[in-house]
Amino acid sequence: MPPEKSPLAPPSHVRARLRVAALAVTVLLTGCWGRDLDGYLESARGFLAKKDSPAAVVELMNALMVAPESPEVRFLLGTAMRDAGDPIGAEVELRKSIDYGYPAAKVMPEILAALLDQGAYAKVLKESEAPAVDDAKAQAAILAARGDALLASGQRPDAATAYTQALLSDPDNTRARVGEARVAALAGDTAKAQQVVSALLARDPSVTDAWLLQAALLSSKGDRDGARNAYEKAIDAAPYDVKAYSALIPILVQEGQMDEAARRFTAMKKAAPKAIPTAYADALISYHKGDKEHARTAIRRVLKAAPGDERARLLGGAVEHDFGSYALAIKLLEPVVAGNPKQAYARRLLASALLRSGKGADAQSVLAPLIDAANTDPGIALLAGQVALSNRAPEAALARAQGLLAKDEKNLQALLLAGRALLALGRVDEGLARLDAAAAAQPDQPAADLVAIEALLAQRKLDAARARAAKLAERLPNNAESQHALGQVLRASGDAPGARAAFEKALGLSPGLT
Repeated sequence: MPPEKSPLAPPSHVRARLRVAALAVTVLLTGCWGRDLDGYLESARGFLAKKDSPAAVVELMNALMVAPESPEVRFLLGTAMRDAGDPIGAEVELRKSIDYGYPAAKVMPEILAALLDQGAYAKVLKESEAPAVDDAKAQAAILAARGDALLASGQRPDAATAYTQALLSDPDNTRARVGEARVAALAGDTAKAQQVVSALLARDPSVTDAWLLQAALLSSKGDRDGARNAYEKAIDAAPYDVKAYSALIPILVQEGQMDEAARRFTAMKKAAPKAIPTAYADALISYHKGDKEHARTAIRRVLKAAPGDERARLLGGAVEHDFGSYALAIKLLEPVVAGNPKQAYARRLLASALLRSGKGADAQSVLAPLIDAANTDPGIALLAGQVALSNRAPEAALARAQGLLAKDEKNLQALLLAGRALLALGRVDEGLARLDAAAAAQPDQPAADLVAIEALLAQRKLDAARARAAKLAERLPNNAESQHALGQVLRASGDAPGARAAFEKALGLSPGLT
């Protein structure tokens, strides 16, 4: 399963955009001229107080129909849209509020927060570099947002400085306090991080990011129940904020609690049906339930909206790898490995895609940092053996296979690797015996026989190849690869009509087979 980013890193933010057209329809259905501007504003504030941001957005859209140039309406709409999971739309409305005369000192912190939600860290750094505001609280908010962008960009010392400066301007700035705690946690000082978070939550239990960090700290101590309770508190604090769901669902999937993950996803989808993190959760759950077609559709939507998202790239790479789209898998996975060299799963997956693309040398280079783990990780040992065989080192491949078989003599993939390695070493009878054992271990799969048939054809042992191919086609009559292998053997034997019939049957079973 694709591992996730450390929960101690800045949370993966919402990048979804609500459909304005749908809101417009809702506006019309509510009868936008039924009340005056003050009525709509009063209603919107009531919904915001109840943390019902989507309903507030509808009321504020109604208000825009009455007063499209109202800076206050634009500002409130921007903040409500951000809370409802639409940071892109929020940014648009917030910038318009400045155009219509709303104080920039109040708007800039909200704009930067919307940009953070979009993951637009470079824009945050640019716009927060020299903020022209005199208000101390606004200055602190801007510096705190800058700290988040720096931390997300891997610049921890500069982020710590930004948080310190923010707290000098406003000791009560919650974003800076959470940032301070996050920096401490990433530096290994979990005691300080816990102290800061506990104090912050005691003062204000509605700070979502503080609950998320609390969950991460508890999880790092093995307190799963405590972490789950903290995620619940985060959801209670901000019901339409998907960050808590985004952190909790991958953990449940990793623990194999698929029913619970699905239940949480239902709530997440209700809260933010169009949010990109919701699509990611959908893809992740679908992938691990085996519905890879749906997972592929969902993760491609995520990648289209957020092409640089590391988690999406990793899951997308896994999906494309499983579909045999190795070039696309490589394109997705290479930046993940480059950005996080210690990400073992991504590295292993990339090496596998390179190997299956015929790039054995590149696969060896990517896999090299993991080879030490091959003694304890069967998957890495097997892949190392396959890469060795691809790079014409059958002795090394055989050694890997034998090591695996010493622990599990029925390991199908190890038997296949041993058979192929022995054939490459010219030890044909031993190789075929290994392949026979592999075929017996999994008779509903043609892989071992296909390797044996290929080897027999290469040695021009046509009678043996024909007998084996015929038995395979009889055993698996509805398998396209089996019929295709029979066609190859018959063609090599000079039986053109028989070969044509086998190829036609193979194409009928799998039209895309070449």
